[in-house]
Order: sequence, then C-alpha cells, then structure tokens
Amino acid sequence: MTLAHAGFVTGPPVPTCDGRLVLTDHALTFLEHVPGRELEGRSDQEQRWIASTLAAVHTTSGPDAGPSTAVFQADWLSPQLQSLDAHPWLASAIEAVRAETDPLAVTWSVLHTDPAPEAFVHDDTTGITGLIDWAGAKRGPVLYDVASAVMYLGGPESATAFPRGPLDTDETGLLDAFRRFRGAAQGAYFAWRLAAHDLTGSVEQSDNGRGLDNARHGLARLGLDVA
Repeated sequence: MTLAHAGFVTGPPVPTCDGRLVLTDHALTFLEHVPGRELEGRSDQEQRWIASTLAAVHTTSGPDAGPSTAVFQADWLSPQLQSLDAHPWLASAIEAVRAETDPLAVTWSVLHTDPAPEAFVHDDTTGITGLIDWAGAKRGPVLYDVASAVMYLGGPESATAFPRGPLDTDETGLLDAFRRFRGAAQGAYFAWRLAAHDLTGSVEQSDNGRGLDNARHGLARLGLDVA
C-alpha cells in the first residue's frame, strides 16, 4: 500500500512499545505519488484491491476502542444546521441516525472519509495500489470508511468481494447503521452545496439537487422515513 498525493492526514507518528507508528494530531504531509489507473470497483479483483488498501490504512494507524460516536462529525452532521431548513425530511433523518449511532463505541482509526473507487490508483506493472486525495482525513469509526466504500460500490449487493477490514463480527453487524450515517452525511453535504450555491467541480445547481435526491432515495432504501 502506498498513500499518494499531498493532503491533511493525522500525524505526526508516535512510536509504540511494539514498534508500530501511531498517527495522532492533524498535520500537512507530502506523500509519494503512485502511477497507475483509477479503479472502478466493478470486478471482484478491484474490490479486493480497494478493501486491502483501505484495511491497511486502518490496521497500521493504531486502531483502538474509540469514544462515543456522538463526538464524530458532531460539528456538521446535526439536525440544527441552517442548510437543512429547506429540507425537514433530512433534519429528521439526521436526528434518527444520530440517535442510533451516537451511543455506539466502536473501533476508531485514521479514516480517508471519502474512499470512492477512483481514489484508488493501481499500477498493473508493480501490483501496487495507492490511495489518493487525503484532504478529509481524520480519526473516526472504521465503519464510516467501510460504509463509504460500500456506498460507492453500489451497496452490499454489488460489493460482494469487499471484506470488512480489521473488525470483528459484532462490529460488522453494525454496518447498516453506519451506512445510514454515511447516507445522512451525503445528504447534509449536498444540502450545504445547494444552500451555498456551491458549483465547485464545474457542476450545475441541478447536479447538487440530484445528489441530494440520491441521498434521500438511498436513506429510504435503508429504512429511514424521508417522506
């Protein structure tokens, strides 16, 4: 595994008694560039490359029992956000998601937070898979990254070859709860873009609207009332 491109990651590394390096506070770091092609995640092999690379990030970054999930993304995933005023269904969904996940204490590690398939770059010559675009990296529940990857791969039905990383069976049983958390985060993101009229990435306002609609449909499929 190689981490590629410059970005914010959790650091600097602190050595532990068993020789591992554990990343702590945020720092700006320059990481090795990896040549290769962006993955799509459609084949079983590509899903395994994605899963093993993401699991390596979590495993080598000091996974341990974290605090309550209530402290994760508490600053912006809140039903009181002003950008949700026009979307009462989303405020209710976030409230339901937080009630479900806030009491949970699960494994935390360094997260990428947005592990879409195209963030994984594979060099077919060397067999190395890199993970790029670390601007949103932070410590948090490993299940958030897993749920994010599963979301981008089209859900569990499509992510059939995607292992769950360094988590035991009890924690993997909470995946759907964090899929709802991730879906609510996706909705909050596009609600903010709509409110701010953010067209970053050469998109139109209608694209932000479609992103919010997709998040709403995804939350409905996960059993939340978004009427």
